Amino acid sequence: MNLKQFHTYINKKFSVEFSLQREVKIRCPQCLIGKLDLKEDNLQSAETAKSKALHAEEYWEPEMVEYEYSCVFYCKHCGCPTYSCGVGYLETLSGHEDTEYGYETMFRPKFFVPTIPLIEIHKNCPESVRTILFTSFAIAWSDVSAACNKLRIAIEKLIAELHPELNTIPTLHHRIEALKDIKPDIYKLLMAIKFIGNEASHDDILREYDLAFGYEVIELLISNLFDDSKQRLLELVDIVNQQKGTPIRYD
Repeated sequence: MNLKQFHTYINKKFSVEFSLQREVKIRCPQCLIGKLDLKEDNLQSAETAKSKALHAEEYWEPEMVEYEYSCVFYCKHCGCPTYSCGVGYLETLSGHEDTEYGYETMFRPKFFVPTIPLIEIHKNCPESVRTILFTSFAIAWSDVSAACNKLRIAIEKLIAELHPELNTIPTLHHRIEALKDIKPDIYKLLMAIKFIGNEASHDDILREYDLAFGYEVIELLISNLFDDSKQRLLELVDIVNQQKGTPIRYD
């Protein structure tokens, strides 16, 4: 991995933070059109007991403050509510270091109800796969490893749906290997998700960028499998080339 690839990988993310002063960059999970909006009256937060206890220490600094919050967002388009809870902290504002009013309270979500979809899932994706993906989305904010492991389960379901003849092969690895020659591009994507999922099962070393990468890969995988718009366009290209112009004539 070269330096550019390294930075591209570690800069992948899906999470968002918000404050009362900044726009919430989250799409409504119900209408999938509008953005979520937060009013101050719909947010409750409190400093944790552990955080309060640290105020008595000589080394205490405002950046050590920790909050817990719960809130209700409302969609700007459909008006439907989305519930969230998580944690908060104080962020130093640029140009206001060491001043009484130089901090902004930021909030980091841990859960959403309804679940926020973190990728686009093609309408033809099997429901069993979609269900597992939404389970992954639900816990992604609080447990990266468990969410990565759900991606591994999702590709097991996907292979079972599309290639039931491979169900007799005992391991996921060998089921993917069976696709290597007939679907090499799909094979590569499946294998990458499997390896990330394997690490999620055995070690607590995965970070948000690993899960964000996994989401990108499985979104591409699903698109490649179920979105035939590119192929349909190429078929029309061939027809236009054969006709040496528009294929629709009225004379």
